[in-house]
Amino acid sequence: APESDPIYLDPRGLPRYRTVVKDRRPPAAASEVLLTDEEITKVPGTFGDPTRVVASLPGVARSPFGLGYFAVRGASFQNTGFFIDGHPALYLYHLLAGPGVIAPELIGSLAFYPGGYPVKYGRFAAGAIVLETKDPPNDRWHADIGIDLFKSSVLFSTPFDDNKGQVTASYRRSYYELLLPAFTDNDIFLRFTDYQLRLTYKFSPTLKAKLLLLGAEDATGQNGVIEDSGGANSTNFALGFHRVLAAVDWKLAPKLTFTNSAIFEYDHTDTTRIAEDADDIVVKLTAFITQLRSFLTWKASKNVTMEAGLDALYGDIAGDFEVPSLPPLGDPRPPLF
Repeated sequence: APESDPIYLDPRGLPRYRTVVKDRRPPAAASEVLLTDEEITKVPGTFGDPTRVVASLPGVARSPFGLGYFAVRGASFQNTGFFIDGHPALYLYHLLAGPGVIAPELIGSLAFYPGGYPVKYGRFAAGAIVLETKDPPNDRWHADIGIDLFKSSVLFSTPFDDNKGQVTASYRRSYYELLLPAFTDNDIFLRFTDYQLRLTYKFSPTLKAKLLLLGAEDATGQNGVIEDSGGANSTNFALGFHRVLAAVDWKLAPKLTFTNSAIFEYDHTDTTRIAEDADDIVVKLTAFITQLRSFLTWKASKNVTMEAGLDALYGDIAGDFEVPSLPPLGDPRPPLF
């Protein structure tokens, strides 16, 4: 940095100053990582699925047993929240390191909060992964059909009413159950499906609405024979969700936006074990979720944004458990045959 007085004058009579280099303070840990649609499609190792980019971020590890969750900074994976268009989701990734539950063409941005996330993404103790959807290009109708070794997908979108509205439909189905018998003698199956039906309409330059139907179903298990008894054995695990979302965004002023959205969702998780000469084990969890989010966003200045609003969530959760009872305390266990 130049000082008030030069150190010396060079032969041309020009002043020369001392250059001082100071060490910078190391940057603090990131509290938000925001990736746009272009960035999340170019990260290596995503295999064409933008949501996989989370696995490559620092401090992130996959949950055990291929459940499709993430552990952030060593916290329990149940404490990491998944959000789709601002509302919490049962899961964001298919089982056994599968792809995301949203078609890649409909992913607009992905925000990762390893800690200190905004209050509107509350109800979790660790990080938050926030996925925002988007419309495909509306210049004309589009059709996309994808077929690979593990799955097939189809997506169709078309604008209407002079590009004020757009309809998009997508469906994806795996066929692992057709390939696994070629690699193992055990009767193991794995499958997943997901779908999205999206309708958007722009009533005016300041008012737009969205209706979104989306869902996913996953199942895995094994059917075979118990080696000790020769009896049949079946173990299955399945989970899924189905959601209806309605949203209206109203730009009240250049720096003031009123955002409203509501969902109604059905979730389920099923685990069963059926074996000959043994008690069945059946665990079924179902949930009906309703949530309303309504808030104002004011861009007060270049570096200050203020939000205030309402977030109301109601859930009706039921459990059905069928498990074998243990023998009375002190009694010997029955013999095994």
